[in-house]
Amino acid sequence: MKNLLFALIFVLNITEFVQAKIDFIFRINPYATHQPILYEIARNTSGPIIEFGCGDGSTDLLHSICKESGRLLITIEDDLTWLDKFRTKYL
Repeated sequence: MKNLLFALIFVLNITEFVQAKIDFIFRINPYATHQPILYEIARNTSGPIIEFGCGDGSTDLLHSICKESGRLLITIEDDLTWLDKFRTKYL
């Protein structure tokens, strides 16, 4: 819990800096407000990433980060509409 709290404080302090890069490259819609935090947590960790549910605000971002760093991304999705949207893009 202490490490998670530290990570969140760290991310909140640099969110404004990271926001510009994410706005330019990844942000698809105004509801993707979690991207700066997701970006920093993914960039400052190692190992596989498990994404619970595809989304316009997370899946493309995580694929980009994982491809760049050679990490495995596992996305679990139970909605066939979302699954089909991203299956054609990444499989």
